[in-house]
Amino acid sequence: MDETDDFPIGLVPYIPQDKFKEGKLSPEFHTKIDFAVKILKEALQKGIQFGEVLIDNWYLCRRTVEFCKRKNLYWLSNLKRDDILYRKRRKGKVKKVKRHGRKRIRRYHKVKEKLTVEKLVISLPPSCFTQMIKIYK
Repeated sequence: MDETDDFPIGLVPYIPQDKFKEGKLSPEFHTKIDFAVKILKEALQKGIQFGEVLIDNWYLCRRTVEFCKRKNLYWLSNLKRDDILYRKRRKGKVKKVKRHGRKRIRRYHKVKEKLTVEKLVISLPPSCFTQMIKIYK
């Protein structure tokens, strides 16, 4: 064993949905988000003490953030300025009409509002931010 305090826990290989006969409907298929939440749960069950979770921007989604909130964990993530966030509108189903021959087919779907990180940052009050110092080894 070396002198480091960091060690991997819950190491499980990710298997894409196309490797399963039923695809993503297979009970053996798990998304990467499923694995992320499972690793956090297992760490808490094993008694590993931590108060912050660093979430890679690939895993930053409602499910991981809500898990952290339920467990009273602070979370941090890094987003690029031009990343697009999707925010569901509470009201608002948009009617989409397609014409097939003489018939009109009406379909309803929920609209997700596009929001860039840059626009989000501008809309937040200064109290939402904490100054951080980046230290390089």
